[in-house]
Amino acid sequence: MFKKLTLSCIGAVIIALLIVAGCSKKENPVAPAITGTITGVVTDTANGTAIAGVSITTNPATSSVTTDITGQYTITAVNAGTYTVTAVKTGYNSKNVTVAVTAGNTVTVNIALAVGAPGNNAPNAPGSPSPANNAINQSTSLILSWTCTDPDEGDTLKYDVYFGTTNPPTTAVSTNQSAASIVCSGLENSTIYYWKIVAKDNHSSATAGPVWCFTTEPRPIEWITIPAGNFTMGSLPGDPYAKTDEQPQHTVYLDAYQISKYEVTNSQYKAFMDDGGYNNSIYWTADGWNWRTSNASTEPVWWSSGSYNSGTAFPSHPVVGVSWYEAYAFCNWAGGHLPTEAQWEKAARGTNSSNYWPWGSTWDASKCNSGENVTPDTFTYSSPVGFFSTGQSPYGVYDMAGNVWEWVNDWHYSAYYSDPGANTNPTGPTTGTYRVVRGGGSWFHGAEWCRVAARGYNTPDYRHSYNGIYGFRPAK
Repeated sequence: MFKKLTLSCIGAVIIALLIVAGCSKKENPVAPAITGTITGVVTDTANGTAIAGVSITTNPATSSVTTDITGQYTITAVNAGTYTVTAVKTGYNSKNVTVAVTAGNTVTVNIALAVGAPGNNAPNAPGSPSPANNAINQSTSLILSWTCTDPDEGDTLKYDVYFGTTNPPTTAVSTNQSAASIVCSGLENSTIYYWKIVAKDNHSSATAGPVWCFTTEPRPIEWITIPAGNFTMGSLPGDPYAKTDEQPQHTVYLDAYQISKYEVTNSQYKAFMDDGGYNNSIYWTADGWNWRTSNASTEPVWWSSGSYNSGTAFPSHPVVGVSWYEAYAFCNWAGGHLPTEAQWEKAARGTNSSNYWPWGSTWDASKCNSGENVTPDTFTYSSPVGFFSTGQSPYGVYDMAGNVWEWVNDWHYSAYYSDPGANTNPTGPTTGTYRVVRGGGSWFHGAEWCRVAARGYNTPDYRHSYNGIYGFRPAK
């Protein structure tokens, strides 16, 4: 009886242990790595030999370690983040290196030390940049400043300043300067600039700071005045590319007005967004505001959380992926309005009725960003506004052929040009289904659609086509 009971108990215990083990395995899966590792070798800059006994510390603090006989060190269980690794050994100049650690990864930081003053510590990493890192809408003439300290009392600091449009910047615009500031002027609008400071003490120890960046303010809208007077609107008689809604060619009188020299850029549109353009109904038509709220639209198509596509020149490309409603709201915010069809065409053609394109009556693909991709057109899609300077209109308005189609104010009406009432400051029909786009075609089109008389149209809520061919420019 006792033997049977004992075997039964043992069996029950084994079963219980198996159940517990099974539950433990199910309830305690292997946790993902949440820390990283910093490792490397410390060598002598003069001969490349390994240096043993070098003290390695980090800021923020982790484990403190010392290099072995091969100069090797390893710091484990480092939380993800940015650290300054400091190497110190008597008889050498100490050195700081900034490194980013990610969970589950090993970062190699090899450090070369130079023989120097006994006990000297390298400068601390430069910090507190002004303008702040990732600042936007900065002036094209500004002062860069920073702070930096040295752990050794009595040490003096000098700085090398690296600055440019590449990341990281490789051009030293100033070396061995004493001031913790520098004036930068003549910068380009709508451009991302990168800068880095290297701090050096009087014992030849140096510490490089992180790379910082800022974006300059958008190009202000430049207005071109179009004088009052007559011009000829529509397709020329005998134009082989003419469409029926471009005819008949007729004389139109316009009062003087102004139109933007360039298409609205991404950075200019971003300024509208940053100023609450999508949150203030005062800029929008009633239909446009209803469209915006019902669709929860807060930015153009292809943007991501208020940012446009990357690239140092992209802020200067025309904004695309916007509806007529959004174009209208921007122009209202900017103190203008969308041009009428007539205003757009006069600014593109001038008063010479024989102009097929802004520059004249002979097609030249090198004068605009079209679908023909002739040098200097090396752009897959849009190009920076004003890039094709030889293709400007008689009034000096840029990109009136190619690059992007442009929303204008008018409703589309196919027989509009036959309306005898459309000859003096015409504003188009009062109602309609489609809004007109002009622009002399886009980067996608050839000579036929790049003509100044070419008309297109779409519903006012339409935002994109192909990879973005609808933009706009304001008038006033």
